[in-house]
Amino acid sequence: MKDHWYYWRGETLCLRVHITPQSRHDAISGLHNNRLSIKLHAPPVDGKANKQLISMLAHEFDAAKSGVRIAAGAQGRDKLVCIDGPRCLPAWYKDMTGES
Repeated sequence: MKDHWYYWRGETLCLRVHITPQSRHDAISGLHNNRLSIKLHAPPVDGKANKQLISMLAHEFDAAKSGVRIAAGAQGRDKLVCIDGPRCLPAWYKDMTGES
């Protein structure tokens, strides 16, 4: 369902996210307006927050960094991030979606 904060497109997981840059630490902090809320330590300058977001989600889903892309919203806080072939689903994701 494309109106949820996540959906699958074949083997690709798409996440609607809301980021808060320049936070004290990197963290998944729940849902915000039907988007996954993510706090990032990196500032929103020169693409640093986007790079940190890609790195963080690649690590969380055990995916290659090259397989994580910002499909929409690269310049704003609300983004659509797609992860090609995630090898694992983190516990927080399973808890929030009921998937296993």
